[in-house]
Amino acid sequence: MVIVTLSSSPTYTAGGRGGFFVFLNLLLAACYLLVVWGLIRFSCEIAGFLEKGAIPKTGTSLLFVVRNQACFIETVIRKVVAFASLISQASRELPEVIIIDDHSTDETPEILERLQKKYGFCLIRMEGHEPEKKPLEVGLQSCGGKQVYCFFLRGCGGISPVLAAGRRRTWL
Repeated sequence: MVIVTLSSSPTYTAGGRGGFFVFLNLLLAACYLLVVWGLIRFSCEIAGFLEKGAIPKTGTSLLFVVRNQACFIETVIRKVVAFASLISQASRELPEVIIIDDHSTDETPEILERLQKKYGFCLIRMEGHEPEKKPLEVGLQSCGGKQVYCFFLRGCGGISPVLAAGRRRTWL
């Protein structure tokens, strides 16, 4: 005797093959939801929706001590701003740019003030003739980064970079 049962939906038993496919479907659905959640979170972080502060904190400071650099200071500042934006795109950290005008007697102060309004860097003007190390001391006290890169631009002879991160205590 043969009994035939007609049903519109298949029945699965707990220990059979059908239970495995149900478990596999649930596992794939959970993985899919995790991937979608991760993509949404990643895109929100890139767009900046999940960041608490508008400007990321800096770990690097670029300090420029400048005197009588009207011949090429505008080009240097434009390159520094482009470099800073490149760093911020790569590391999600905006370097701090501080420029100390060490009593320039040419058009450098006017150029720096115009560029500061455009790019928003920190500009400090030294008044009077100070000792050589005074602008550096003022600049290092103004820096908030863990690493400080100092550049001395005096006269049109060239740029002299100095890594000052480890030498803060000896220069102050």
